[in-house]
Amino acid sequence: YETAFNTVYGGRSQCSSGIDALDFENIDSCSTSSIMANIQSLVNDNEECNHSKQWEAVLIAIAGGANIPEDLDSLSEAQSYLRQECFKVAGCTLGGDMTLNINGCTYDTVKTKIENRLARANDCPNTIDQELIILTNTDTIADAEASITAICKAAWGSLTATTYADIDTRFQPDFMNQYAAGDTFLNTETGNFIGQNTDYPTSAQSRSAGESIASFYASDAGVGAQNSYLEGFSHLENCENQAIMCCFGRDRQSNDGNGNCNDGAGNCGPDADPGDNSNLCYTSQENAYPAASEADVHCHGLAWADDVDSLEFKFRFNNFFYISMYDHMYTRGYVEPTVRNGDPVAMCNCVEKMPPVTRSDCTEIAPAANSFSLDRAPGGVLQAIHSSSGDVIDFNACKGVDRNNDLSEYVERLVSEGRFSTTMRDNIQKVLVGHATPKNNNREDVCEAAYETAFNT
Repeated sequence: YETAFNTVYGGRSQCSSGIDALDFENIDSCSTSSIMANIQSLVNDNEECNHSKQWEAVLIAIAGGANIPEDLDSLSEAQSYLRQECFKVAGCTLGGDMTLNINGCTYDTVKTKIENRLARANDCPNTIDQELIILTNTDTIADAEASITAICKAAWGSLTATTYADIDTRFQPDFMNQYAAGDTFLNTETGNFIGQNTDYPTSAQSRSAGESIASFYASDAGVGAQNSYLEGFSHLENCENQAIMCCFGRDRQSNDGNGNCNDGAGNCGPDADPGDNSNLCYTSQENAYPAASEADVHCHGLAWADDVDSLEFKFRFNNFFYISMYDHMYTRGYVEPTVRNGDPVAMCNCVEKMPPVTRSDCTEIAPAANSFSLDRAPGGVLQAIHSSSGDVIDFNACKGVDRNNDLSEYVERLVSEGRFSTTMRDNIQKVLVGHATPKNNNREDVCEAAYETAFNT
């Protein structure tokens, strides 16, 4: 029998040292074809081997602990066993040249993407925790989470840092401080950035500044508003309550569907109003604004979480650029403070330095679709790489607890997520005094109540 067995199969002795010789840590993938190709190489490398790769696969599986019959009819079971053993070492996801695209890079986005891929992996024995441990070459799920967090931090950190002066050489720190306060030609001139106003021709300096702003917003070459870190300037650098708000008081641009500046209507001068979305309450005890005496105002802001690694914090000056320079000034023509004669009021400032208003719109930072990719670096360890072209962040209307596009509600959401202090929330609500009255811009009663509280009247 033994002679006949040896004649048919080539003996019971392996031609290799077993499973370890298959080097699953460095295999291209755990597919049957890849495993069998490795076994064929082992057979070819052993000049004394006189049996097939198929029989070697069965012998390796049995030696490794597979409970299968010792004959070639067990080949498919042997291959399945070897695939399982390969998965335990190499993982079931991100084999070979595979990459996975994710929307932003955090531990949660990586885990969710791997978990979804794992659900579609045939015959995979790994749990999501086991898979993450394998991909990060760590020993515990806590270590794997720390490793992925560090991997994502490095990926975000590889983005280019830019300054406002990179947008336009005139936008130096002093210029930006004055712009946010409501000064510079960007605020004081009248004329269109988009199209032309025949009554108020656009100056060359405004036209070129607008082109710079539009170009920076649209850039997908790694130096734009949505794919680089924009550094700040002193006027907005130290916001105690982690929020910035702009309240615009004038419309400088005609025929864009926003505000009441319209070409030929004769109302595009210093008194053209933006679209009204809030009420200015007071700027001091001597200067209160009952009813509509402050004319139409438009407020829009942003806030960021406590975590300095959060997207909201890292891209807060990108968000300010989008809100103030692109979305409101360039696109709509909204400029200058709400009050230009009286108490000095900035157009944009840290919320605690702004006068009380009833409410404010809000924009938040969100990761862009497919902005990062996951694959395995040499050595098999997980790595994340940001897109070399395209956006890594989006600017979206804020999602709040009870309503959207509302700064106070967005802050409430950050508080509910444990990422913002209640003390800072309460300070912000002293400025956004209509926080309890959603979708109502004209709450003179809450303005009066805030005035009475502030000045004990």
